[in-house]
Amino acid sequence: MLIIHLPTDLAEDPYNLRFVDTAEGGSSWLLPTVFSVLIVLSLITVIGITMKKGWGLSLGYVLAICNLVIFPYGTAVGLFLLMGLVCSAPLFAILDRKRRRNARRKAAKNIQSNAI
Repeated sequence: MLIIHLPTDLAEDPYNLRFVDTAEGGSSWLLPTVFSVLIVLSLITVIGITMKKGWGLSLGYVLAICNLVIFPYGTAVGLFLLMGLVCSAPLFAILDRKRRRNARRKAAKNIQSNAI
């Protein structure tokens, strides 16, 4: 059984929130692991969005929605991220159209060069 333990002294627990296993006496590996995974996923998302990749936008939506669950700060950050991602979505659509247009032109040139 897990019980959430809120410490009275910040020096007692550097993460300020710890899951305590009542049968074993305590384990503090869960939250640092979860936060580390979220940080790595956030960095991957930033790389994808910076490179204007579709998977970066999708992963950004997933992380923003996951942040909505973490109350109160995660909710504010999640809403801010969602607003930013929704506003930047048209930029990704424009780049996708340009990529498709260039691919069609390249294919047409290849067909013309093979026909000659």
